[in-house]
Amino acid sequence: MNVIENKSNKKKVQLFWSAIFSIYLFILLFVGRFEAMTFSINKILSPLFVLIITLVFFKQIYHLPMEMAYFAAFVAWCATGIVVYMIPQFFWQQYFRIIGVFFLTLIVVLIVSRFGEIKYPLLAIFLVAMAFRFHSFLTGSVLGLENSSEAIRERGLIGNANGFGFIMFTGIISIFYFWRTSKMFSKTMIIIGMIPLSTGILLSASRKSFMTLLLFFALWLWFCARKMLLRNKYYFILSVLLIIGAYQGTGYVLQNTYLGVRLSKMQEDEGYLGQTRMKLYREGFDMVKKYPITGVGLGNYGYHASKQTYAHSDVMEVWSTTGSIGLILYVSMYIMLWIRMNRLLRMNLDEEQRYTINFWKVLIVSFIILGIGRPNFSDYILMTFMGLIIGYVRYVEIEVRRRIAAKRFQYENRPQLSTAGVLSNA
Repeated sequence: MNVIENKSNKKKVQLFWSAIFSIYLFILLFVGRFEAMTFSINKILSPLFVLIITLVFFKQIYHLPMEMAYFAAFVAWCATGIVVYMIPQFFWQQYFRIIGVFFLTLIVVLIVSRFGEIKYPLLAIFLVAMAFRFHSFLTGSVLGLENSSEAIRERGLIGNANGFGFIMFTGIISIFYFWRTSKMFSKTMIIIGMIPLSTGILLSASRKSFMTLLLFFALWLWFCARKMLLRNKYYFILSVLLIIGAYQGTGYVLQNTYLGVRLSKMQEDEGYLGQTRMKLYREGFDMVKKYPITGVGLGNYGYHASKQTYAHSDVMEVWSTTGSIGLILYVSMYIMLWIRMNRLLRMNLDEEQRYTINFWKVLIVSFIILGIGRPNFSDYILMTFMGLIIGYVRYVEIEVRRRIAAKRFQYENRPQLSTAGVLSNA
């Protein structure tokens, strides 16, 4: 009876903190975008929430996975930019943002590694994307998909078309996680929920988000659904139909939308993308050569580049602004996480755990590809996903160790038939 009550209480505590965190996530990522709310949420609510979570889950800080140690070391190393930055305002603005991203990732890891609950945060990210999409619909800034002008790209509440497209992308992948465990009605609702977010990507004309979304679905089919499709002919037929629909939809996009125009320019005009990006990378390498240890300082890439912009690359932005040591610390976080996931997949996991870790691997590959054209390390939503992944992997590791310890205990304490008993019976 006590065991049942303890499980029930644990479930209530898990539900409470997961719900509280998901609400906070929605407030931070969407409501905080409104100028009138930015200060109170970023300067008051967020520090208070981080303090509460840290105090409640204080004991877990001593058992954080190595990825968070690398991330903390990376944030600390970024401070070395003080000695080289040329524009203090840009440096401090970016550095405080990185600190905020770190603490957000930290509380995600603390909560998820304790309870293993990822569904509520994923739903929160989906609702954030839907809220951005609904807001853009209400503002009526875009009239149709076939518009073919850079001026009418949907920028949404954040004022950036590529950023808006990325938020739509994160909403789609968040809700799509539930596809495997959903019944037919729920699958239908997932598709319906993905439609406005997909049109949001088209309206933003974000090439990175569109192409990464196609890559995500391809990787998901291979790593997460391959065995299921081979076992179930109905799922196989449905997947074939979805692939055909995706192919036809891509054809429509290329021929009838401004996103298609932008994708065509990538092929037709080599200078439109290739030469410009290569110039940014070369300038980044020049900064690394000049400042190999510290980089030029966070937010100062534009000062040293021919154009006042950023590197349009996650790796190059980190390398040029934090130096080689900063890059090593940052990349080590991904490498360590990938190693731990592969190690877990070789263990005896249940079906849901195996699916989720494969899903995380698909996400990480998608994020790395996305990072070819944008900096990821300072993005709140993307690093929230990293926190979910790191925390969940840690939770599964603990669960696996408990199962192994329980089996070992049962084996060591199994009933033994005494030799004397056997002889007397004989």
